Amino acid sequence: MAKMANYQGQYVFRKTDKTMLMWTEEGELGPEFTAKPPPTADHEWQEQDDTWILPLNVVKQTLLQNKQLKLDEINCAAQAFVAKTAKLNDTPEFEQATWQAQAEEAVAWFKDNSTPTPKLDLLASLRGIPPEVLRQKAYEKAQAFYQLSFAVAGQRQRYEDALKACETLEQVQAVTPEFTLNLED
Repeated sequence: MAKMANYQGQYVFRKTDKTMLMWTEEGELGPEFTAKPPPTADHEWQEQDDTWILPLNVVKQTLLQNKQLKLDEINCAAQAFVAKTAKLNDTPEFEQATWQAQAEEAVAWFKDNSTPTPKLDLLASLRGIPPEVLRQKAYEKAQAFYQLSFAVAGQRQRYEDALKACETLEQVQAVTPEFTLNLED
């Protein structure tokens, strides 16, 4: 003879509204109660599987929210990698704002060294170095920054594509952005 379960003195949960209460009767639970606590307030009781489940709309919303959080993480990691590698924190923003103009003049000069470079010439004069030296340095730095930016952008986009393909929370959590300049791996 099988022993009957006795839930008296235990907390149980109403399946319809998740209300927790102390079971005061001796013996089995009524069909509208379960001893299994709902994992979250969003879970609903599914009778056929005798368990709590998340409704599909909640699962989808949770997945979308986690994808957005992961995309923010990917973007921040990419930006931090570029900032650290390019030592952006060592240069004030106003000076960084001149880099595009410096790069444009340096690239034009590199293609045709008779091209005027008034901005680079002014910087060279104020630094007390020959304009040719500054032009070459500006060109090399621009090329290095372009390579860094494109390398990181490509990797970041790869992570974003992987994230878009995720269909489960576990897949989203498995996307772990790591950036490198060693692109042979």
